[in-house]
Amino acid sequence: MRAMLEMGVNYDRRPLLLKDLARAQGISLKYLDHIFSVLKAKKLIKSSQRGKGYTLARPPEEISLYEIVYTFEPENLIECIGKDGLCMRDSLCGARVLWSKVNTAIKRQFLEVTLADVIREQKKLSKGHKMYYI
Repeated sequence: MRAMLEMGVNYDRRPLLLKDLARAQGISLKYLDHIFSVLKAKKLIKSSQRGKGYTLARPPEEISLYEIVYTFEPENLIECIGKDGLCMRDSLCGARVLWSKVNTAIKRQFLEVTLADVIREQKKLSKGHKMYYI
């Protein structure tokens, strides 16, 4: 999410180099390389025309958090809500019903919120935050 946020904030600028993204977000370059291969395969990002950096494949307004989060996370928070028969009590389990409702609400929220929404929140938070150096 942090890498996509950084890409979104810089969407109208030049493509970002992996090493610059890694430094800006404090993410290991090796880990970021792995993440970007997955994001590229899911067509959320693309290499620049000259192969010098990456950009979002679509504008931030067109990328939902659902697409980003569920690229790396399982669709269900709890394994038992995804498949009947994993537990002998699944048909009588009140917790399973509750977890299913929570899972559905989270998915719905991720579908409604775009990367642009998160960027706006980031900018609001950044305005009031000043760094002082001695």
